[in-house]
Amino acid sequence: MNWKIIALTGIPLAALLGFALPSASRAPTPAQVFKLASRHVVEIHTYKSDADIAGDLFLDQGSGVVIAPNVVASNCHVLIDREAATPYVFFDDAKYKASLREVDRTRDLCTLDVPKLPAQPAKIALQSDAEVGDVVYTLGSPAGRSLSFAQGIIAALREDAGTTYIQTTAAISSGSSGGGLFDARGNLLGITGWIDDGGENLNFAIPAELLGELPKRTT
Repeated sequence: MNWKIIALTGIPLAALLGFALPSASRAPTPAQVFKLASRHVVEIHTYKSDADIAGDLFLDQGSGVVIAPNVVASNCHVLIDREAATPYVFFDDAKYKASLREVDRTRDLCTLDVPKLPAQPAKIALQSDAEVGDVVYTLGSPAGRSLSFAQGIIAALREDAGTTYIQTTAAISSGSSGGGLFDARGNLLGITGWIDDGGENLNFAIPAELLGELPKRTT
């Protein structure tokens, strides 16, 4: 058989030999994941008074993820652990007044009602499908820098008080709280929650699937 002639015909070698070679992964590129996930992530500011709102003198700043039409998930410590405040959501250069919807202080998960918010809801991934070593991405507003995107892996799955939390090497910092931890296909795997400053790159997220339990856990 003249292998050189076969190669020049443009016919795949695997077809000629009667078997299929493994196909290339169809997982999105990091750039594609960012483009998808950025449609779901918002920045959140909380304000004490109308005057502070006018001057954008916020009490706290964090991140959030749209999980249903006009509903944003975030951390409770962003929304309610300081003085009574009014939250506003920022998306696509516009500001939307929000109100507290559901509260689970134990897991630090809260949701907001945000009327007329045009952002699209994220598709929620199951934590049970996640494995140590999986590639993941964080997206939020660290230090107010909206839509900051970072890549890492799942470093561990840590159980505490009956809940399994996701430890990741994907970077988060102050202001990232309440943002999204996305899997390699752009699905929402977790809500970024906190950093263990006792070491380096110890970042944690709350599994997004636990948002489904919020109605019965609201306190």
